[in-house]
Amino acid sequence: MSCSRLSKAIRRGLEALAALSLMLMMVITFVDVVGRFFFSSPLIGSTEMIEVLLAVMVFMAFP
Repeated sequence: MSCSRLSKAIRRGLEALAALSLMLMMVITFVDVVGRFFFSSPLIGSTEMIEVLLAVMVFMAFP
């Protein structure tokens, strides 16, 4: 595998992780909002999960 192919593979992997973390943040926010308004039961730990996923997304998108 050449260096350019390896760097493209690494970049694709990092992009996939950033996209997955963004998708998970959207799903967690949606579930939390629906739980709060319709069931009066928020998702426990959603703020912390979103903070961690935001850090993952930012650092995966930098390279």
